[in-house]
Amino acid sequence: ENNVGVANLALAEEFIQGMSSPPPIEIYSISAEGIASMIYRLKVLSPCTQLGFCHGVVCHMVSIHTDGLMVLYDLPTGKLSMCHGSPTTSCFSVSADRTLAIATESDCFRIFRVPSIDSG
Repeated sequence: ENNVGVANLALAEEFIQGMSSPPPIEIYSISAEGIASMIYRLKVLSPCTQLGFCHGVVCHMVSIHTDGLMVLYDLPTGKLSMCHGSPTTSCFSVSADRTLAIATESDCFRIFRVPSIDSG
């Protein structure tokens, strides 16, 4: 299949007090013609504050959560790795090889190793 002109978009609805569980992350494939289809739906343990795809790929995605949890997803395999940062994370990025991450937290930034998806 020719994927030229296809983009992926990750969304999570806002968590509203009183909801029984946090809304899932939904990932859509959007064609150049504007046709969107949901390709992944990910259950989360706590509300998301940030979502992003890893540098240069759409098969790996990172979510940051209100409790400081950071989750790295390997979407095609369904595997993931988790680590905890700070609930005050305001910006993050993961290296192209998915081994290091950088996050801004409060008045500083932190560089740390990302747990390997294959180690779990």
